[in-house]
Amino acid sequence: MQTSFGTGQANRESTDLAFTDPLTGLGNHRRFFDKVDRLIADRADDPAPFTVGILDLDGFKPINDLFGHKAGDDILIQVAMRLRASMDGHSTVCRIATWIRISSPALWPN
Repeated sequence: MQTSFGTGQANRESTDLAFTDPLTGLGNHRRFFDKVDRLIADRADDPAPFTVGILDLDGFKPINDLFGHKAGDDILIQVAMRLRASMDGHSTVCRIATWIRISSPALWPN
């Protein structure tokens, strides 16, 4: 039998997994859209601006073909670490993967 503390912790861990990109540890598309929705809702009465920056990383096919997918993954992990390190505590960095490209929106409240 699980205690309510254990259940709460399990729920938080489940939510974290659902909102986190497993490769980079950044937020995923769910976290991105959740954050945008919350920023818009928080500004409903006083629409203060916020910034969405998008970084598009191209050219992974030759890297993956020449050096293997692990090399491409290692590059993505390094980019994620550097982006996270360069952000202040109020910013969110997310990785949104598509078939063609990797986009990493970062949200900055102004």
